[in-house]
Amino acid sequence: MTDVSYVSKEIHDVIYNRCSPVKNDVLLTKDGTIGEATVNNLDYPFSLLSSVALIKTANSILPWYIVYVLKSDYLQKKMIKEAKGTALKRIILDQINSFLVPLPPLNEQKEIVSQVKKNLTLIDSIDKSQIYKQPSNKQNLESLT
Repeated sequence: MTDVSYVSKEIHDVIYNRCSPVKNDVLLTKDGTIGEATVNNLDYPFSLLSSVALIKTANSILPWYIVYVLKSDYLQKKMIKEAKGTALKRIILDQINSFLVPLPPLNEQKEIVSQVKKNLTLIDSIDKSQIYKQPSNKQNLESLT
């Protein structure tokens, strides 16, 4: 990890008692850069500050399914549209709690997650192969003159 800030044990204990992230919880940025979502892969206690929402899923809900729903075009636009503030845009927990999330059976969630990951891997490989095929910007500009 990079760009990590540390707090005293006393401050950590206060924060952790209020908000205790564990492995496989969903994390969603809600202040500033709104809508970035991921599954926590850390297996040790850490302090989570108020700019990140902690979403704990039930056993019948796959964390990565929730991440992909949160990253959907619909919810991304909703978060941006509903964000409040001038200098620092933010969404609040009540807004996040009001999101309607389609909840298919677990086996369908697994299939959706599998297909999304497969497609993202394919997109990443295409993006990387295109980088090597494209001439540099300088060459592109020179060919136009």
